[in-house]
Formats: sequence, C-alpha cells, structure tokens
Amino acid sequence: MKTKILVVDLESAYETVTEMGYEFRVRKYVYPHLQGKDDLSVIALFGEDATKSNFKHACSIRTVDFITGLGHGNVNVFTGHEHEELWRVGNYNSQEARGKIIHLLSCLTAQQLGRDLVEKGALAYFGYDKEFVVLSSYPGPSDITEDPIADTFFECDSEIDQLIADGYRASEVYRKVMELYERQIGELAESYPEVAKWLRHDMQALRRYGNPNVSLPGKEPAIPELELNKPVSGKLPATGSSKMYLLKGVERGSKLVVDLDGPADVNFNLYMRYELEPTLDNCDYSGCAGSAKEKITIDPTKAGDYYIMVYSYEGSGLYTLLAGMEEDGEEIQIGVPVSGVLSEHDAKYYMVKEEEAGKELIVNLEGPSGADFDLYIRYGLKPEWTEWDDRGYTSTSKEIVRAYPTKTGNYYIMVHAYRKSGDYTLKASLKSSS
Repeated sequence: MKTKILVVDLESAYETVTEMGYEFRVRKYVYPHLQGKDDLSVIALFGEDATKSNFKHACSIRTVDFITGLGHGNVNVFTGHEHEELWRVGNYNSQEARGKIIHLLSCLTAQQLGRDLVEKGALAYFGYDKEFVVLSSYPGPSDITEDPIADTFFECDSEIDQLIADGYRASEVYRKVMELYERQIGELAESYPEVAKWLRHDMQALRRYGNPNVSLPGKEPAIPELELNKPVSGKLPATGSSKMYLLKGVERGSKLVVDLDGPADVNFNLYMRYELEPTLDNCDYSGCAGSAKEKITIDPTKAGDYYIMVYSYEGSGLYTLLAGMEEDGEEIQIGVPVSGVLSEHDAKYYMVKEEEAGKELIVNLEGPSGADFDLYIRYGLKPEWTEWDDRGYTSTSKEIVRAYPTKTGNYYIMVHAYRKSGDYTLKASLKSSS
C-alpha cells in the first residue's frame, strides 16, 4: 500500500476573526479538500487542540510534508489557541520546519518568521508581510460561509492549500493564487470598490519563500513534465477539453520544435507560452491549422520553462506530443560507417550530402540485439515522426531506408531508440541506377 502524505492542519477558533476563518477553512475550503485526497492523511488540530504541545508534537514527525495553519501572528511569531505561541524566531526546534511546505494564514509572519522557517530547512513558505484584512457583509447571513464578501477573501487564501494538495509546484501555486486574486478584484472593482481595494492589499502582502520548484512528494504532478525527444500520448475526451504540459529547463538560443499528431477527422490546436500557462486568448505561440497535426517552432529559445497546451477545438481522440531540439545533424560520408549510442526514447540526426542525381541512396542501421531502433530519411528537411520520405519501422534494431532517385542536396537521417538502449552502426551507400 502506498504511504500517504502527512499534513498538519491547525485551525484556531477563539474570537471573531479566527472563528470566521475556522468556518471557511474547516467547513468549506481547506479541510474538506485535504480530506478528499486519498493520498493525504491529516492531523487535525482544531479549536482548543491548537496548542503548542500538540503542534510541536505533530510538526516534529519526520514524515509530515505539509503544514497549514490559521492563527494570529506578528513579525516573528505565530500563535494558536488563546494566543499561545507556537513558533517564535529563535524559540522552536528546526526539525518542526525541516523538509516541509508551510502556509500560515496569519498577519505579518512573512516579515521575519517565514524567512526564518526557510532558513531552518522549510522547503517553501507562504504567508503575509502585512495585516491580512477580511471584510464581511453587514448585516450578514446567519451562516458566515454564505457571506459572499467574506467568502472572497478566504477563497483566495485557501487556494494556496488546495493547489499544494493537488501537487502544484510552489511557483505555480503562487502564480495561480495571484491570478485568482486579480480575477476577484476585477469582478468586484465596480460594484464593491472597497472590497476590491482590501483584496488587493492582501494580494500584495502575500509572499512565497524557498524552493520555487518544490511540491508534495510522491504525487503525480498537476502539470506533467514533457521531456525532450520522448513522445507522450494522451486523450482529449470532448470538444473544449485540454491538457497542459511543462517543458522545463530549455536552454537559451536553441531551436525548439513541438509536434502534435492526432486523428484525421478532428481539429486539435497547440498553444505555448514562456514561463506561464497559455490560454486560448493569451499565448506566445499557437498552431491552429484546422487539423490535429500541428507544429510550433521557436527559434531562438529563451532560457527557462515553456508551458504547452493541447486543446480540442472540435472532436475527441488520442494524440501524440513530441518536443525536440532541432540539430543540423552530424555529416556522414558515403561508404564510411559511423557508430553511436542511444538511450531508450532518444534520437540522433545525421546528414548525407548528395552531389549526384538519379542514383539510389541506401542507409543501413545495425543496433543492439533485443532492442527496437527505427530509422527515418527525408530530403531537404529533418525527418519527423509523421514527416519522412522512407522509414525502417520493424520491431528489431536492424533497419534499412532508401531514397530513389536521388536529388542533389542534403538528405537527413534520424535514428530513434524506440525500445531499449545500446550501441549502433550506421552506414550510407550509393547504388547506380543502371
């Protein structure tokens, strides 16, 4: 059985402000979301149980990965039930923070305590460096969680916990929460300008410290990572559905090519954006040619991460997505064998310069026993998974491709390790047409 991720959820509730937060976090947003995750186990310290002894014991458990808490605070202190100090700079055991993601809905703690928690080993911290302000309706409903004004404030902050529990990286959590704040502010700016003003105050006070790439361990990433030269398959179930991918650590000044291949009778689109998730209305690059075969080329690339979205404009079905760096390819001479080695799913490009037309170009591949290597050839352009002049596509690593009659110019060859890894030999030869 898979070990569950352990979460500490501390919720103070002893006066008006913490009681209001308790209702939203425990009844509506945070605790129900955590409880709904099959891979999470929650240590709940609610109300009178939000004490220093309970908190210290729970946070000292080495297998705890996430701590979320509601309580009053100050620049260097976070408190629990009846203002009992839980953490104070210089007065807590670093083991309580080490290796954990921490979110504190507590005033001012980002000024010193949040930084100190990260210095003591916390992987990431989310909190506020100013007073966290909440407005509510007057007169309000008998059930505070039905108050739309107060709800807006707690919905934005609780998004932090929900996204962490969903497996998002710290940087993605912060960005998405800021986007939610902005949307809420935009919706309320005209009808409730005072509410919008204080929402912006809270948004501008939110801080994130620590590792931007950290997420809860053992969870499937909320946005799966796409690796170069490794095709991934997926399915869009209906018109309007989409799937997001993340391509991390792209080098500056390269030529990046992203190919989408889907069913013949549907219309899938491809969208990309640097460092941010693309939307239909906001992207840096798009492929919308009216079919399910789309291609985006970025030349030159920026250093950093690219987000890729596959979107069904019309129809449903399976697709394959592939991202790779375009290379000129190593030039090989006719009749001279070359050797190489490939890891599973990797590919290598070569080029043959043909100076005579009308002959037959033959390329032979000899790969490792028990492996499945494929061979592609294309005139003038590099072959792709869906674009080639000839391919060797058996279930072995011995393949042959031909070009006849040849044209003067460059022929590009791709060797692809479909299954298993190993050494290979490649040789190009020319045969007279007569």
